[in-house]
Amino acid sequence: MRRARELGISILIQSDPEYPSLLKEIPDPPIVLYSQGAPLSADALTIVGTRRASPYGLKYTERFCRELASAGCLLVSGLARGIDSAVHRTALDVQKQSCAVLPTGLLSLYPAVNRDLAKRILSNGGTLLSEFPLERSVRKFHFPVRNRILAGITRGTFVTEAPAKSGALITAFLAVEYDRLVWTLPHSLGRFSGVGCLRLLRCGAIPVTAASEILEDLRIPVARSSSSSSQQDATNNADIKKILEVLDPDGGTIEELMEATALEPGTLYTYLMRLELAGQIHCDFHGRYRIRG
Repeated sequence: MRRARELGISILIQSDPEYPSLLKEIPDPPIVLYSQGAPLSADALTIVGTRRASPYGLKYTERFCRELASAGCLLVSGLARGIDSAVHRTALDVQKQSCAVLPTGLLSLYPAVNRDLAKRILSNGGTLLSEFPLERSVRKFHFPVRNRILAGITRGTFVTEAPAKSGALITAFLAVEYDRLVWTLPHSLGRFSGVGCLRLLRCGAIPVTAASEILEDLRIPVARSSSSSSQQDATNNADIKKILEVLDPDGGTIEELMEATALEPGTLYTYLMRLELAGQIHCDFHGRYRIRG
């Protein structure tokens, strides 16, 4: 305790006002939390994904994180390689705070390659959190233990890229168990690193194509005057219009739509799902999408 005080590390128990309130609601909240940096804000969102991120996963993780952070959403992730690192770095790029939940003690940062990133998070007003003693080194079982904190500490979890077996999926399914929102970025069927995201869709995760959709679900005001938001909305509307033009009058298969619209498979799939849910189109027995009469 003396050493923690010297290093500016808070040791929190559940009766402390700084202990994250949402974390108290899960079945097995940490008895103790070691916290370094600023307390978490209410508008926090967990974003996780694979360590072996593809260019597609990194591109859209950075795009979403930039808009979410700029809208005032505190980004929470696990400081791992790949997607997690992209989350924290993007928050830093737009001069916003993030929170890293660690699978080690705060003085045994893992992975070592991200120690400088952790220092930058703190120097930018962010937060490092762990339930492990200060010098506890990494153990395999620490990761699922840490993931329950990621799932429980915010109102929702966004998985941007995950293979079939992934710690990100553990976090997402725990979030469902805790009655939190779960979003995912759609991927094409042939993308190995996105198989887990497709599995989440089958299990009821919310597909998203724009950061504004997550902000609306979290009831965080969207800056409609922002040029980037307006541009994104215009792009979405233009893409949807293009899909409907291709489908009229004879409909089309996924392959035909991909060729005609030049959209990414994951993006096209999400638009089709949204149009189906809105009752504008349907998919017939032969796999052709058609406009409802």
